[in-house]
Amino acid sequence: MNATLLVMFVLLFAWILLAFVAAFPAGWVHLCYAAAAVLYARRVLLGAPRFYS
Repeated sequence: MNATLLVMFVLLFAWILLAFVAAFPAGWVHLCYAAAAVLYARRVLLGAPRFYS
């Protein structure tokens, strides 16, 4: 698991906590979900990083 997936899961978990558990009505909470979706799409489109040594 690389940093992109780790950050994506952290943002998704933060969004779930803020949107459903804490029930923040503000729209900025959904930026966590949007950032997680962008990071997931980046991972799918670019693939896992390859380390050449």
